[in-house]
Amino acid sequence: MDRNDFLLLIDGSSLLTTQFFGNLPREILFAKTPEEKEKYYHKIMMTTGGVYTNAVFGFLRTLFAILKDQRPAYIAVAWDLTRDTFRRKLYPDYKGNRSETMEPLSQQFDLCQKVLSRMNIREFMSEEFEADDWCGSVAARFEPEIPVKIFTKDHDYLQLVTERTHLWLMHTSQEKTDEMYKKYRIDHASVNVPARAFELDPALVEAEFGVKPEHVNSLKGLQGDSSDNIKGVPGVGPATAVRLIQRYGTIDQLYRAIKGLDKAGQEALKKEWKEELGITRSPLNFLLKESETELVGEKSARLSELLASIRTDIDLKGLTLQDMSSERISEEGVKEVLKELEFSSISADFFDEKPEKKDITEQFRTVSDFADFVNISETLLKEEKLGISCTPGKGLSVVTERGDGFTFEEASFITREELASFVRRLEANGTVLYTADGKGLFKYCGCTAHDTVIAAYLLNPLKSDYNEKSIESEYLMSQFIPGRFWRKSFVKARCFPCIWT
Repeated sequence: MDRNDFLLLIDGSSLLTTQFFGNLPREILFAKTPEEKEKYYHKIMMTTGGVYTNAVFGFLRTLFAILKDQRPAYIAVAWDLTRDTFRRKLYPDYKGNRSETMEPLSQQFDLCQKVLSRMNIREFMSEEFEADDWCGSVAARFEPEIPVKIFTKDHDYLQLVTERTHLWLMHTSQEKTDEMYKKYRIDHASVNVPARAFELDPALVEAEFGVKPEHVNSLKGLQGDSSDNIKGVPGVGPATAVRLIQRYGTIDQLYRAIKGLDKAGQEALKKEWKEELGITRSPLNFLLKESETELVGEKSARLSELLASIRTDIDLKGLTLQDMSSERISEEGVKEVLKELEFSSISADFFDEKPEKKDITEQFRTVSDFADFVNISETLLKEEKLGISCTPGKGLSVVTERGDGFTFEEASFITREELASFVRRLEANGTVLYTADGKGLFKYCGCTAHDTVIAAYLLNPLKSDYNEKSIESEYLMSQFIPGRFWRKSFVKARCFPCIWT
């Protein structure tokens, strides 16, 4: 396999959890109590033997798409095994605000780890450290040798970003990813990044979050992190925290500047903060507060910074890059796993040689000659499934399961009625049709088809948009290719049969 020369580290816990909640029945998503959720567990995707698989399904689909499209030369997955890590010894309430993991998700952590082991993908986990500590340590060890990418939804990882280690930050929707590309004027087609993910380097981290990557833990030291129950300094808000860390960098440097000042010195500092940093409501009293019974002030800031700091010094015991080589992935193991979990719709085609990239317009043929139309239409009548897209005044675009595409333009003897009659013959022949505009197709020729937009809504009724761009990205894990009418219609036609099969 021809691979790209970088090491990919995947936060397995983050990816599996994201896929679990992204593939849950709506009854569970909207249930208000654990008991109510449990009533609908039977609706979660599972094998015929009753093994829950919705999260593992999404995990493997994402993983295989990355192996096919981004093609990392080296890959490993890190896991959280327990919340009782070394951080709980420092602060017993660390992550104490989190609810119990739903049983269908809990079962799939063990299942996914066993699946990856059978596929011969290197994994890191322990009861002392978290997934981010493992990723931090592996990245620090190998970034002098090779570029590193870390794939996660967790913002804690921002502190690991360097010129050699970049973050592929996951989003729950393609819309959010598109917003980021638009905001920073980056051409999505110019970067090779997974769907619904945005690559962050040091400059982009600072531009988006206001502080340098190496100061993210200090930022959390002031503002805290409610998701991990890290307190921060009570009374210091996020905006103020960013400005202070921009000025001082670390908790240590901040307290060197504010401790030991007399009243006049404190007033002068407040004035400086107001005039130079725009801090109108001084947090100085909160920063200097002391208590025998409460976690406040400097004590809370330093503990919070420590809790938020990712370890980069775990003993990796002779680990080499070859231990994480993508070439080690077992094709036989992959096939066995897919069969046992009944994942017939997932294709492990990343083992194939990298295909030559072709412009999408090269994959279909424009037909304007009536004789050609007659011959091709007769051939298409033999197909079991076809993707189809139409636009009045322009014509009809059809694509086979193999990816053979044809554009029939409304011109000369190829009239709209001829094209409509052809579609009606397909329907009468029993050909299964897929379209991204069922209403438009019905108006065009009076025929019905599997409507991909409706299917997308049924799979995820919480989305705000169901255009072909987001549909292809979400369900094919591939990058949308924009362009002129026929290019777009071809994408529409080909992008969605996988949902129905």
